[in-house]
Amino acid sequence: MGVRIVMNKLGSGKTEKLYKEIIEASITLPMDETILLIVPEQATLNVQHEMIRAHPNHCITNIEVLSFGRLSYRMVDELGVAGKALLSDVGKTMMIRKIIDTSKADYPFLSRHIQKKGYVNELRDLMSEFSRYGISEYDFESIVDQTDVEILKLKLKDCGKLYNTYKEQLLANYLSGETLFERLVEVAHESQWLKKATIIIDGFYGFTPIQYLLIEKLMYTAKELTLTLTGEASVLKGKPLDESHLYYESYYTYHALLQKIHEQRIHDYTEEAWIDEPAGDVNFIQHLRENLYQYPYDAFEVGPKGLHLAHASSMKKEVAYIRDSILKLVMEKDYTYNDIGVLAGDLNRYERLINEMLPEAGIPIYFDKKKPFASNDAVIFVMSIIKVFKSNFSYEAIFEYLKSDYVDYDQDLLDHLENYVIRYGIRGLSAWSKEWVYKVPDIHRKKETPQAIQLLSAINDLRDMIILPFVAVKHTKKQRVKDHLLHIYEILRHHEVESKIQNKADDYMSTYHYDEARTYNQVYKVLMTLFDQLALMSTEEKVDDGTFYNLMEAGIEQLELGLVPPRMDQVIIGDLTRSRMPRKKAIFAIGLNEGVVPMLKEGSGLLTDREREWMVEKGIKLAPTTIKNLYREQFYIYMALLNTSKSLYLSYTLMNEEGKASRPSHLIHMIKKICPLVRHYNIDQLYKDKIVINRPSVVFKQLLQKLQEDKDINIKGDMDVESILTWYRKEPEWSSRLEMALRGRKDHLLEDHLSDSHRLYGETLKNSVSRLEQFSKCPFAHFVTYGLKAHEREAYEITMPQLGLIFHKVIELISNRVQMRHLSWSDVSETMRKEWIEEFVMDLVGEETQRVFFDSNRNIFLLNRLKKILNRSIWAIAYQISQGDFRPQFTEWHFDGADYDVSSLNLELENHRKMILRGTIDRIDSYSNDTYTYITIIDYKSSSQDLDFGDVYHGLQLQLLVYLNAALQVQEKASDKKVIPAGLFYFKIDDPFIASLADYNEAHVEDGLLESMQLKGVALNDSDVIKKLDNLFVKASKVIPVSKNKDGQLSKASKVLELEDFDTLCGYVRDETQRIGNEIVNGNIEVKPYKKGEQSACDYCKYSGICRFDDKMPNFEYRRTDQEKDKDYLEMMKNHCQQD
Repeated sequence: MGVRIVMNKLGSGKTEKLYKEIIEASITLPMDETILLIVPEQATLNVQHEMIRAHPNHCITNIEVLSFGRLSYRMVDELGVAGKALLSDVGKTMMIRKIIDTSKADYPFLSRHIQKKGYVNELRDLMSEFSRYGISEYDFESIVDQTDVEILKLKLKDCGKLYNTYKEQLLANYLSGETLFERLVEVAHESQWLKKATIIIDGFYGFTPIQYLLIEKLMYTAKELTLTLTGEASVLKGKPLDESHLYYESYYTYHALLQKIHEQRIHDYTEEAWIDEPAGDVNFIQHLRENLYQYPYDAFEVGPKGLHLAHASSMKKEVAYIRDSILKLVMEKDYTYNDIGVLAGDLNRYERLINEMLPEAGIPIYFDKKKPFASNDAVIFVMSIIKVFKSNFSYEAIFEYLKSDYVDYDQDLLDHLENYVIRYGIRGLSAWSKEWVYKVPDIHRKKETPQAIQLLSAINDLRDMIILPFVAVKHTKKQRVKDHLLHIYEILRHHEVESKIQNKADDYMSTYHYDEARTYNQVYKVLMTLFDQLALMSTEEKVDDGTFYNLMEAGIEQLELGLVPPRMDQVIIGDLTRSRMPRKKAIFAIGLNEGVVPMLKEGSGLLTDREREWMVEKGIKLAPTTIKNLYREQFYIYMALLNTSKSLYLSYTLMNEEGKASRPSHLIHMIKKICPLVRHYNIDQLYKDKIVINRPSVVFKQLLQKLQEDKDINIKGDMDVESILTWYRKEPEWSSRLEMALRGRKDHLLEDHLSDSHRLYGETLKNSVSRLEQFSKCPFAHFVTYGLKAHEREAYEITMPQLGLIFHKVIELISNRVQMRHLSWSDVSETMRKEWIEEFVMDLVGEETQRVFFDSNRNIFLLNRLKKILNRSIWAIAYQISQGDFRPQFTEWHFDGADYDVSSLNLELENHRKMILRGTIDRIDSYSNDTYTYITIIDYKSSSQDLDFGDVYHGLQLQLLVYLNAALQVQEKASDKKVIPAGLFYFKIDDPFIASLADYNEAHVEDGLLESMQLKGVALNDSDVIKKLDNLFVKASKVIPVSKNKDGQLSKASKVLELEDFDTLCGYVRDETQRIGNEIVNGNIEVKPYKKGEQSACDYCKYSGICRFDDKMPNFEYRRTDQEKDKDYLEMMKNHCQQD
């Protein structure tokens, strides 16, 4: 027995010397002896590769490279525990979830948070931490009453109880990594294998209490034991160090080991200090090793050759810089990819960009991390099966299942089936089990056709096939976990999922996507292992689908795939504090931002730092707190960054992925102070107006980026761009891709005019006013809506258009009833209103619609709300009508140019084409004296709207004025009196909320309601007409938007127009509708949405995915409609009419 502690500084050549010593010893080692090299888990693969590479025979038969965890698994047979089932981390996670789910009352604190994503994993890690640090359930009992903090008391009670139950179940039935390790500590001294082993423990910066116990056993069990520590011998053996010192962890470990050696009375003990002093001049790497995180430090007074410091405005540009720098090292300086390592401050943030940008440049990469399992499509498919059972065939669950790659149904027929399910709100197994009889939804055909009947039959056949595997398993709401698993397994077999997964793996392999191929080669096996773990910990107890889903979700969240590197020559991508890379010629450290390096992360979400410190004070040792972790992380960063022999690239960003400003890490400032002559590059400036020439795929993206950023670039005038374009046009592989990419430019835009529009719209346009307004908002959206007739699929829901139709129809029916019964509006009592609304609403809600309205409490509430809104609106309408002398002449008046020979509805267009206007005016009120007939046009709206002259000018608000033109011309033909416009108004159908003060009475509330529901728009500036619109108007009208000053004149706030202004508006709108009609028949389909302030036609547009409008792209721009004031617009319309 002999114990040796080797102390070394970083860069002293310890690794090479140690490996050489191990290999030389292994060559002469007796056959029955082993050299056991114990390293951190994440370093095992790299160390094995290095050992094999360094060994003269390039194989290691009597050298084993293991982690502490793998050592305990390696000795299962010797430990005498092979009879028990081994529970993985996944199984432990599901066990914890099950313990809490089945006894929620016993865990009042934990059960409230158990649904949070990742919470069960935190609990499992905490239980493992308690086990690693040798904590017992009695420790909790001893301290729980010593705190007055109620939330901590709840946590300790729940955690203590959970830990006790967890340990009991674990010890009674299973083996785990922790229990195996504890068993290893107990019997290590009896192991014949360990007694003949030469053991080296390398790469650790510290140990947990249970690892110290094992090391203590190995000191007098192993043939020889060597432990390596990073740090100068004089520092580790010197005076006590502060926790913030770089080598504090090594110092503490050295003295802890020394104490164990003395306790075990190990006499054969040696210490060695391996120091490899550099020859020649000191370079920046050696200088940083001596000074980084050291106080005081010495400055490096020469330019640090090989040290590169840079910043970028975005992560994408930072990764582009890394990509191009790697290619430069490989292509110009003869580096291999294996000579280069990339370390990220937060690898998760950079993973997607690196995975996208480096392989496309032909750079082989390997992520030194395990791959999450939850996002794999096979796992999602399994979870979708459980969701189908759990949600009883909800739309979301069943179509997540049906849209998977693992079901084989006709896709076109499946689309029809989905439309059918959405249209009729089909959900529940009972609904899926019955034959569907409603007609197939088709917005273009109202009557059933033979094709529709045949399609319905095919849909029913598909429905039968879909439910077959679910019905066959005879699933019940509550059943044993094993039964749940068996049902899922049967459905997987039904769809031959195992062979489909293997086919995917083969396809990926054949196309050289090795990572994906290896992933899919493991997926099914890992899934079955998960099933086995869940079956292993299950009992005869029955659980519902929700509980089973939670168990599966907890297990899947924990699953990770460890992929072996596909090749030796590759760039390893790792985490700055976790990865254990071998020495590299060049290291790129990216994302060195404040808050990321070091990572400001509060330990566990269960126990805060303050709570952990309190527990340590009470004698319970736990994992380090955040502050201690920061010091430890500082040491990891030091070890990782300076593990390079030639070059070090450090970079950070000025903005994070959310676009928020971010600052450089304190590490950057330290490097600049220690190496003040280092050059600091601005990556954005390096790439400005440049295209870096390397791989075709990379150059192609840079080219597109340049064309996108520079909207005004002239392709033919830029020689650099032109020469690159010429190269791509000559290459068959790239020419078609280039042409597609260039379509976004001015000379390659999609057609903005149809050459033969009459085939689409016919010789005569039959237009509604809303169609004209749609064209003014965006010609392309008009083309898709009215030309291509694209539409959203019908859904089983209450839509605003449906409500709008009901609102309008009920108001029309009540108006007709008032007229038929020769009542005045003031005669309509509240009782009559409510009875009529109830009658008409229920009549209007048809069979299918009625199902929707009564399908849920929400929809029932909506129906009752609709009735309340109608009641309040009709009350306001009755008041407004009864206050004046104007009376409804027409309600829901339908007009069509084909029926009325008037110029405003029948417009002559260019090329001998015509446009007929048609529509429905909600209400026309009129008042006649001996000479004139005055009319008002009133339009009902479900949202607030007012007359905006700017919108009229730009063709966005034509409705009221087109209606006025039609009403004036039609009525003048039918009347012997001159017809004059008295007003144009919008009425908002509403039941407004009025905030009333304590001293408000009912009259005040009523006044507030009337003021809120006042008509919006403009009235004729004629005092007699205004008086006829509101007989009670004195200071401020409750009916129309007018008020008076103290002198009795109309105020500036009054919305009134002179008769000449009405004529101007009517004349301008006639010309504008004709202009729009000509644009339509001339085939204008330009992607040109309007924008007014922050509002634009693109807001809520259904076709944004088709037009791909982006105002950042060249030659895409809005049509601005907010340049002038209302007065200016009215003046501009007058000038237009005078010119005509």
